[in-house]
Amino acid sequence: MKKKLGRKNGFTLLELMSVVVIIGIMAAIGIPTMDTAIKKIRFKSDSNTIMSGLRLARSQAIAKRIQYGVSFDPNSKEFAVFEDINNPSSFTYDGSDSIIMVDTLGRGIESFTTTFNNDLIFFFPDGRASMTGNINGTATWDPESVASVQISVLAATGRIKVDSLTY
Repeated sequence: MKKKLGRKNGFTLLELMSVVVIIGIMAAIGIPTMDTAIKKIRFKSDSNTIMSGLRLARSQAIAKRIQYGVSFDPNSKEFAVFEDINNPSSFTYDGSDSIIMVDTLGRGIESFTTTFNNDLIFFFPDGRASMTGNINGTATWDPESVASVQISVLAATGRIKVDSLTY
């Protein structure tokens, strides 16, 4: 019986090392892009969180026929949605108001400001808002990448929308 001479099945060490080097180069190119994509996702997520809080307050005010408010704390990057049951005509937020939700922004938006008086906005049972104003959020990823968002509330209708989102 004759044995067939020939190459055995498998990969050589040189072939395996070549594949590892190619994968390493591709990963090195893709990691910075992935890092930027993650930062954009976090920024948009924080923007959506603010929008959700405002929309929750407005929809609760309409559904329950009671004034609801949103209190923003730019220093701690928190906001609270509350049922304004204690002296609603004063347009204040105090400990006796019923808190519906408190949320802290994640790592997306680094700082934000509002144009609302005392960082408070109220929604009435007919859907209107107590005032027209904006929430402006920013994040800086490197000297050349600055992200910003402007969320506006229209007093006459209570409409909440993103006016601008750049990153």
